[in-house]
Amino acid sequence: MRLVRQIITVGNSVGITLPREFLDAYGLGKGALMEVRATGMGLLLRPLRVAPAPGAVRWTVGRHGRPPFGRSRRDRRED
Repeated sequence: MRLVRQIITVGNSVGITLPREFLDAYGLGKGALMEVRATGMGLLLRPLRVAPAPGAVRWTVGRHGRPPFGRSRRDRRED
């Protein structure tokens, strides 16, 4: 996928917007953490995948990028 976007004002900062199709294709939504890295060819933008801390509660992601109510099936099996 290729996309050309313009840098716009967002509050007191600047940013770019991404169409829903891009967000859905990569499982992203509002609040997702993104890594921005300078490369020899420009900027690389990719989702930040953070390993959970030991003992942290694991959530499955619901249809709209939010955790469902309660715990995931995997967490309930581990009880």
